[in-house]
Amino acid sequence: MKIICFLSLFLLNAVCYIAKADVIITKASYVLDSTSAYTTVTIQNQSFIPFNSNHTLDIGYNKNATVWCKFKLTNTSNTVVNNSYLCFNNNHLDSVMFFANNGSGILLGDRTTGKSPFIQTIAFNININSKQDTTVLVRIKKTNSYLDFNFNVAQHENLSAQNKAETLGISFVTGIVFLLLLLNCILFYVSKNKLYGYYILYSILSTTYILITTNYLKHCLFTQFLHFSEIRIYMATISFVSLNMLIMYYLNLKIHFSKLYITIHRLNNVTFTIVVASILLLYINQTELLRLIQLVVYIMFLSVFLLLFYATFKCLSTNKKAAINVFVFFSPIIIWSISFLLKILNIVPYNIHYSFLLYIIMYEVFLFGYVLSKDYVAVFLNNNALIKKNINQKEETLQAITQAQIKERATIANVIHDNFGSKLAYISQLLQLNKIEEATKNINELTVDVRNVSHQILPQALTDGALLESITSHVSNVNSSLLHKQIEVFSYDFPPILHTSWVHDMYLITLELLSNALKHGKATHINIELYGYDDGYLFQYTDNGVGFANNTITKGFGLSTAQKRIENYNGRIEINTSSTAGVVIQVHIPK
Repeated sequence: MKIICFLSLFLLNAVCYIAKADVIITKASYVLDSTSAYTTVTIQNQSFIPFNSNHTLDIGYNKNATVWCKFKLTNTSNTVVNNSYLCFNNNHLDSVMFFANNGSGILLGDRTTGKSPFIQTIAFNININSKQDTTVLVRIKKTNSYLDFNFNVAQHENLSAQNKAETLGISFVTGIVFLLLLLNCILFYVSKNKLYGYYILYSILSTTYILITTNYLKHCLFTQFLHFSEIRIYMATISFVSLNMLIMYYLNLKIHFSKLYITIHRLNNVTFTIVVASILLLYINQTELLRLIQLVVYIMFLSVFLLLFYATFKCLSTNKKAAINVFVFFSPIIIWSISFLLKILNIVPYNIHYSFLLYIIMYEVFLFGYVLSKDYVAVFLNNNALIKKNINQKEETLQAITQAQIKERATIANVIHDNFGSKLAYISQLLQLNKIEEATKNINELTVDVRNVSHQILPQALTDGALLESITSHVSNVNSSLLHKQIEVFSYDFPPILHTSWVHDMYLITLELLSNALKHGKATHINIELYGYDDGYLFQYTDNGVGFANNTITKGFGLSTAQKRIENYNGRIEINTSSTAGVVIQVHIPK
């Protein structure tokens, strides 16, 4: 859609000049006044050089020079013409003075407060009677810069249509750019990614350059401002520096090709320093060195652009996606810049016209800004998906823990109901029968049973951090009630006391594993080993039971709960099992 808009604006510009004008230029010529000393009287004695409207008059770099143009205009219609304009298609001429045949003058230009009727050109209205001709003089001046222009005659309706189209188009494009900038400012604030900062800087500078180059700021907003020529040059220079920084950061040259990065970075710093120095020279009116400074800056930029092309090619092997994006988005601007610089340095005779630069900048600002925003939205959605996944995992963990608590409470309830409930009822009957001695004996037995059960659920030693003692005590009690089965506990440099929160979980996990092995695993021999290391602890459980299928490891209530408990302490659990080799479970917990 954006490309269609660009093409529409381009075709609209071209169509506006198709209609035939009633006034034609039958003769055009010019004289170069290198000292700006001629007047409208003395210029008549000079020898004018012919040129035509199809040719751009390129004087090149000049200082305080003036070009005088003489035009013979002919009215080919049968009516008086007052709707045609003599147009000079370079809005950045410092001043253009139009002298009609009656001697009156009209002054327009970048360094004047005069405003051209149309945004796209410096235009002067022509009044000629039917079938007559007239001769006009035009004085054109541009100080300390390159002087080039072409001219033509166009009708009011064509110029007015183009004026409206360009004003509307530039306003629309600028609005879209600022929306993209606002979005990327938000992304920069949220992500703190320097890439968005570089893009914002480059977009602001490039957009300002477009608004100046298209004459939008001068024509629509700041008609009295007289220094857009300087701002345009420096805005373009600083914009190129920011573009280089953006490409370097996007390609991650600092990591992949540090020597190239250092070279380009230093050239950028030197270029920026020279630009600042030229601004100071201009401010103190020391303009003799400006030409030399311009040439140095152009050579620096040419070197940087060639190095960036080379770096992008090299990045195809290390950062392919970014390298391709640079070729797609920034090749047009780099190619245009190299063409322009080669022309300035007189290495090639022609360059791509600067009007294409506007479309190139709009193209890259739009599409690269769109890609940055799209990439961030994709990352944002992926993060949301991960957050949702983590939330689901936490919910599953909470459900598992809740189920574990319910199971533990059910076990306690069964013990109380089956053992203690019946004994309490029996003691109550003894008391009713007044058998105090026998009731006292049963109460003492019940006290021992309550203490034993409480120690099985959570031993007092475990509260003090004695994990090894608690496990050994529990295993000893279990072994006393087993026939043809044996559980052994071994420890190797395992501390007797651990003041850590995971000892309770490790004890409950041990009970769960023993319960599963004795009830379902058909194990006859179980080993429990505890190891102490400098960086952590290892708990190993081994049995010779029937094992279970690998795909059911996390389905079992006990094992899934154990795994989630261990992960809460940044530990890991490894389970190896088969139907013939029993079960081996290792739990690693860091210090």
